Amino acid sequence: MAPNKGRRLGAALDVFSKEPLPPDHPLWHLPNVFMSPHIVGTTPKYDERAAQIFIANVRRYLDGQPLYNMVNKAQGY
Repeated sequence: MAPNKGRRLGAALDVFSKEPLPPDHPLWHLPNVFMSPHIVGTTPKYDERAAQIFIANVRRYLDGQPLYNMVNKAQGY
């Protein structure tokens, strides 16, 4: 990890190259970094909403239409 030179206002992170993040990792000691588990996006309606998108995408696929929430590999997400 590059030395902290005070150039970042803050960061919210939930994925690391090594998990769990070791207790002595420098990120644990930065006041402007918020770290959360991968489940941070889970909501009471997550499964219902995911199923709705899945069903809609199956219909769109069968109709030859573009799918919702496609990954843009050129942009990296």
